[in-house]
Amino acid sequence: MSDFDRYSLTIARWLTSVYDTASPAENPTTPGDATLTRLRRMIVGLLTICLAAGAGWLGILLAPHVGKILLTAAAIALLWVLAICVIDFFRSS
Repeated sequence: MSDFDRYSLTIARWLTSVYDTASPAENPTTPGDATLTRLRRMIVGLLTICLAAGAGWLGILLAPHVGKILLTAAAIALLWVLAICVIDFFRSS
């Protein structure tokens, strides 16, 4: 075994050299449960980082407009409550 094979840090070698003792794969190219768990954790971690960065970027873009958005949401909620109160007032009389 060469030094490259022994000390390779590529993701492919790392993922394919995982030995799953609980349920070994029949075919060496079939990933085991441990490999799938590691892949799932990596994907969830990367997705979390991307979503956090996207939320920060969206927050920076929307910062000047947050007041308008909140005021519009409050006006819609108050209009909805006013419509319910008016309908209830005329139904009860």
